[in-house]
Amino acid sequence: MKLRNYGLLGTAGLALGISVPFAQTTASASTWHSSSLPAKLRGTWHGKYTGQKLYVYRHTIRYAGEKAMPHIKWRYAGNNYYRLKGNGESTLFHYFSRHKMTTYSMEHTFYK
Repeated sequence: MKLRNYGLLGTAGLALGISVPFAQTTASASTWHSSSLPAKLRGTWHGKYTGQKLYVYRHTIRYAGEKAMPHIKWRYAGNNYYRLKGNGESTLFHYFSRHKMTTYSMEHTFYK
């Protein structure tokens, strides 16, 4: 009797273990946000080498002397990396601290 119960329990567990992974849906926490940019990225950043200024507002990014990139969408890429896109352009910000950030631009390193 005990052997039969163990067999039924094992069969039920195996059937449940095989069917559960197929019923799961994939979820992605990395979605593009159109809300305002994170507060820690906002502000006026100064380039380390040439002194070029980078202005980061709630919904806009602008380099001094250049046209602004409005309607920015962003997503957190992990390890303090933020991917931003808008108007067909995209960039990656790496936030180190309140006073240092790097970007994939000509200036590269910015300080607050």
